[in-house]
Amino acid sequence: MPYTFPSVLTTFSTPHERWDEVFHMMSAWRALVSEFPGCQSGYVFASANDRTIEGQVIVNWDTVPERDAWLANGYTVGSMLGELNPPVTAHTTSVERVF
Repeated sequence: MPYTFPSVLTTFSTPHERWDEVFHMMSAWRALVSEFPGCQSGYVFASANDRTIEGQVIVNWDTVPERDAWLANGYTVGSMLGELNPPVTAHTTSVERVF
């Protein structure tokens, strides 16, 4: 039986010229999420193509209720990207990290 951890996965795409703004927002966000009870870890992955940076953010939690409480409070990276002007579109979903 594999081990699983409740996680939140967010994917986004941003133009190269907005990367500095997105990066600094995510740095502040990461400091916030790491203090939330039950947060195990948070990772940001990014790759660049000709015009955009494609990103994935995964946050791992101790329990499903802690993950769900984080989702309910509205401080997901997806919601914060959506608050930028203009907003950066992101998709956030609950997943299970398996290993």
